[in-house]
Amino acid sequence: MTQDFSITVFSPAGTGDPSLAVAAVRAGHLGILNAELALPGPVIEQALGTLAKATSGGFGIAIRDVDAALDLAKRWGESGLSTVVLPAAAALAAPKKVAALRKAGAQVLLEAVAWDDRLAGKIAADGLILKGHEAGGRVGEATSFILLQKAVAAGASRILVRGGIGLHSAGAVRVGGAAGVVLDDQCLSLRESALAASLRPVLARMTGGDKVLIEGAGGVLWRGIERPGAGAASALRSAFARGPEGQDASAAEAFGWDLSAGQIAPVGQAACFALDFAERYGSVGRLAGWPARFRHIRRGRCRSPPRAT
Repeated sequence: MTQDFSITVFSPAGTGDPSLAVAAVRAGHLGILNAELALPGPVIEQALGTLAKATSGGFGIAIRDVDAALDLAKRWGESGLSTVVLPAAAALAAPKKVAALRKAGAQVLLEAVAWDDRLAGKIAADGLILKGHEAGGRVGEATSFILLQKAVAAGASRILVRGGIGLHSAGAVRVGGAAGVVLDDQCLSLRESALAASLRPVLARMTGGDKVLIEGAGGVLWRGIERPGAGAASALRSAFARGPEGQDASAAEAFGWDLSAGQIAPVGQAACFALDFAERYGSVGRLAGWPARFRHIRRGRCRSPPRAT
């Protein structure tokens, strides 16, 4: 990544479709296969194979299981898997395995939904993704900007912000000290998105009544949208009320992209930008020049943009 302000693109969680990640890598950005909602092993293997064949390398995977991440890094590193995104809590609980991932040649980015001062240390030396309350799927109580403020105050290095990012807020987080942003929901209607056709009418008629935020155990929240009256969110709340055991498994069953079948789509507030992004850019490739908007902004402060001549 040679850009001063980077864009990282996550594929839709739980689909196993790497198309958006492929397009991001081809455009000079970091593309991530998003397996934060558990995917079967063969689906992950097929998606990584597609990324390896369709790009010259430099792609990544977001996955919750540290052991699985280490196995994939060892087997796919030579084929172009260069980055692993791990939940911060899982990485903090297994520092030796994080070190082993780096020894295998992977850049390890930690994704945090809540702040922990240990994330300003060496374990997050490669970078830190701050997933704010605005994002979809598994989130915490703090917004992206609150997490950013805490991370900057603690001295964290290479901070990427995920959740609620639009054209203007990207510049704001740059001023706030971020080194880049993560795009996910914003890309759902772009040309390369396999979900564009099915989600476009859903996104066009979003009114707020279809949005759900479900409280889990330990300060964890789950955000998404469902078809009004589907009842999946109510069922998931009942499952969570029975205790913290199996929370991730219950969520994995409830979340998906078939809203007509009663699933909860793991999208956040930035989904409201998806149609506009599709109209403005059309494809992930058109996003390649987006960071040029922020060349006049220095991280941590803003100076006047160059005057037109």
